[in-house]
Amino acid sequence: MSDPLKITMHPAISSNIAAAGYDAATRTLEIQFSTGHSYRYSDVPKEVYEAMWKAESIGKFVHSNIASKYKYAKVVKVIKK
Repeated sequence: MSDPLKITMHPAISSNIAAAGYDAATRTLEIQFSTGHSYRYSDVPKEVYEAMWKAESIGKFVHSNIASKYKYAKVVKVIKK
């Protein structure tokens, strides 16, 4: 089964966060951590996504304002051979 939601990721200047992207139509925020794991957070307002990029520390902002407040699911990438 393929994932119909394609979120454009943007690199982050952070020791914790590698990249992030947002789909406004579904209010879905995807964050790729520096560990390589990615998570999608549901029903995130656009204002929260924009505030994340303006934060002094993106990692601290994600921890305090996103990770503990929105439902999430781990993104599993399937590699076809």
